[in-house]
Amino acid sequence: MHFKNIPLLGLLKANPELRLDAASEFLAEYKLTENHLAIVKRYIEILKTKTAQKKLIKILDSTIFTADNLKLGLISITLDFHSVANRNSCMVKLLAIALDEAKINKTIQNLRELELDEVLLNWFNNLLDTKFKELNYETITSISSKLKYNVLTTYISKTASVDSYAKLKLERTADINKVHSFFNDWQKHANLKEAIEKVFTLLAYEIKTSNLVSWYGSEQEFGYYSEDMLETIINGFYDTVFSDFLKTKDETIKWKRFANLEGRLKNQILFLYHVASFLSVLSKYSSFKFNTPDEYINAYTNELYKVDLHYRKAILAFDKVRDHLYEFESKAMPIFNDFNQKYDRFLIEINKEWQNVFIGATLCHR
Repeated sequence: MHFKNIPLLGLLKANPELRLDAASEFLAEYKLTENHLAIVKRYIEILKTKTAQKKLIKILDSTIFTADNLKLGLISITLDFHSVANRNSCMVKLLAIALDEAKINKTIQNLRELELDEVLLNWFNNLLDTKFKELNYETITSISSKLKYNVLTTYISKTASVDSYAKLKLERTADINKVHSFFNDWQKHANLKEAIEKVFTLLAYEIKTSNLVSWYGSEQEFGYYSEDMLETIINGFYDTVFSDFLKTKDETIKWKRFANLEGRLKNQILFLYHVASFLSVLSKYSSFKFNTPDEYINAYTNELYKVDLHYRKAILAFDKVRDHLYEFESKAMPIFNDFNQKYDRFLIEINKEWQNVFIGATLCHR
């Protein structure tokens, strides 16, 4: 290890005879007690630098300074935070750094030089009820897989017999809740939430989300939806929108409200919902024959207007995504064309019946 390449670590090897006096001065400057002398002395060459003090300022207070808080602060610095981050943020940042294997190996080495690698590892062991002994790239991929699986299966209390990942499932409610809370923090982190998809796809690649959808069905609620899962679910809606429109309508209602859907997928959900709703209204009528104009008008104002409403909204949604269908195009276009044909037939039939009932009423009044 060349300490000249890591300035903060290199300082720990320099001037050992000055450490005690410098540590005492540090205690005095920040009004810390003698109880902290040992931990301050251990890291004094880092602590006495203005850069470190600026980043650690949140914990350099006698009321909150502890060995654990100092270690948290030093881990934060090693992970390139500009101030003391919370534990969950540090854990997430480590996973994000691991997307670059060379970078994570260097980061782990830096943590090891500060004797902080085991601290981070223990945080993960406590979160996931694991017993990993060494923090390395292989451990991080295993951590990512267990985390991904338990996030996905948050709402699954009993695993399926065909679930080959079931051995990873946390059993205790308290552990499941901890993972759920951790993942919520990750999703809310302004700078790190974008890493979720990459970490789960690249590091936790052994957990195939498509398998979980296959084993538990698209109706099962999952704690996280990858783009691959969403595409599988939407593909299923294309398959059922004509054959089982009531079920498709019910399921797409939930997805309409799903906040994390990107535009391309959300517009397809809206299209499918309105197609299913359109078919649902039409299914209530075997014909559009009415005895009087009033019956016709009442039927339209109370129910049949929804046919036009859902048609217009379906077309609007489809127009927004028409040029971005990609892998869905082979299914979406035939459905779009059939949908238009059904609407055309509806217009022809209802207009014909209106003319018939209107003419009939006119003749009766002569």
